[in-house]
Amino acid sequence: MDSELFNNFVMEGEPSLIGRPDGQFITSSKQLNRIIAETKGDPVAMAERLGIEDWNSGTTIVRMDVESPLWHDPRFPTGSESGANSLFIPGGQTSGGVSEIIINPVPRNEVWWIIIETTNK
Repeated sequence: MDSELFNNFVMEGEPSLIGRPDGQFITSSKQLNRIIAETKGDPVAMAERLGIEDWNSGTTIVRMDVESPLWHDPRFPTGSESGANSLFIPGGQTSGGVSEIIINPVPRNEVWWIIIETTNK
């Protein structure tokens, strides 16, 4: 998630639930760790792998981890979710080949976050 979305939807008003009502796209921590390592935190390279259209080299990325994501009705995305974009392909993988599912909104106390630092500067 970029920092602008994070500020608008997570920090502003401090909602009790985090995520879109129609489903929040997620991947596993293991896969995200690998993507961050392989891309050195570069937002453009990460966006390509995650199937995100609007990140650029100046985008600040906030990583959000969910304590027990499989407790929140995990399912394959259909492409009709508000978070789907023109890069969406059916089948549970991003256009960059990363596994993805969607889950229901998660209680705020089950989510933690950190800013991803670019290591190739």
